[in-house]
Amino acid sequence: MAKPYTPVSSPRQQGTMELVVKAYPTGSVSKYLGGVGVGDAVEVKGPFTKFKYAPNTWSAVGLVAGGTGITPMYQLITEILSNPRDRTAIRLIYASRTPDDILLKAELDALAAKHPQFKVIYTVDSVPAGKTWKVRLRVGGLGGGGQQITRPHIHTHSTPPPPPPTHPTHRARWGT
Repeated sequence: MAKPYTPVSSPRQQGTMELVVKAYPTGSVSKYLGGVGVGDAVEVKGPFTKFKYAPNTWSAVGLVAGGTGITPMYQLITEILSNPRDRTAIRLIYASRTPDDILLKAELDALAAKHPQFKVIYTVDSVPAGKTWKVRLRVGGLGGGGQQITRPHIHTHSTPPPPPPTHPTHRARWGT
């Protein structure tokens, strides 16, 4: 059985790698990986590089992710922020079904608190009864109704806005 996963550990980490796996009861690979214990060995192959990042290629990157599609974004975000010479501004819009479905939230919040060049907006489709949610946006066209997320939202909800680009701005999107 085979399924591609994006490690959330640094590409420079040797000997081990970290994955975020949302285990589904009917998923052949996710169910198997969900049952693997810490320290257990799993055969893998790769890496299969799909995108090679070079520091300061763009003045800013805009990222949109949904669900488990956060993992390639997280890898790129940590790569940019691990280099103190990389001044690339990062804006992430991360959509999930509910607040409890947001993967890596504590890690993303910690990165945003530590690195002013990184801003994140979380959006959810629904909030369970009895819970409150600070920002609840629904992307128009992906389920109908709601407020559409556009370029001004990136600047409105993540101040200050990035400086005018000296290089082209790059946008990437992954999702489930």
